[in-house]
Amino acid sequence: MIPKLKSKWIIFGIVGILTFAGCSSDDSPSPDLSDMNSDFGLDAADSGADAEVDMLNLTNLTDNTLWQVSDAEVDPFDDRPETVDCPPDVGFGTEQLLDDLTLAVETDFCNYLTVQQPALVDSGDSIYVRFWHFGLTGEGDSHVAIATADGVVWERRIAIPSDAGLIEEEVSLAAPIQAGEPVFFHLHNHGENSYNLLQVGSIRP
Repeated sequence: MIPKLKSKWIIFGIVGILTFAGCSSDDSPSPDLSDMNSDFGLDAADSGADAEVDMLNLTNLTDNTLWQVSDAEVDPFDDRPETVDCPPDVGFGTEQLLDDLTLAVETDFCNYLTVQQPALVDSGDSIYVRFWHFGLTGEGDSHVAIATADGVVWERRIAIPSDAGLIEEEVSLAAPIQAGEPVFFHLHNHGENSYNLLQVGSIRP
């Protein structure tokens, strides 16, 4: 587990215990989970998450356990610093976040990240991206993107500082991604912040 995330889950665990304790009686009112989520930045209502996706036609294009660091020679992004300092299992790694096994990135231990893996399946005409960030501190912006060898297929620049937010977007592709084709995930940030790639999905008709 990435060290910084341990403290987050201690907080979530305490909230869960308190919520359970407060609802042990059959006569107790149900907890307002939306209030709890808002307290911890987990409310997507204000995050711009507006994708409406047919889940029956959604298949994972990537697997968050299979990302590998990209060498400079194949990195398709042009903002790579001369020295990259992002050790596995400290700067980035898999992390369970609620129901999702995510790719977590901690930028106080990671100054730049581009990772890649072969696409698991042929994509349809679009992909679906779910991405989460905790409250962002510092100045400037963060750049998060997904690319293939042919170029960037999705990217967002997130202002810093910023409240926590969930990004869900369906992205139309200029050309389908073929199974086995390299898919790149990229994150570059100013400040010491926490990000989670939840899913890159393929939407097939």
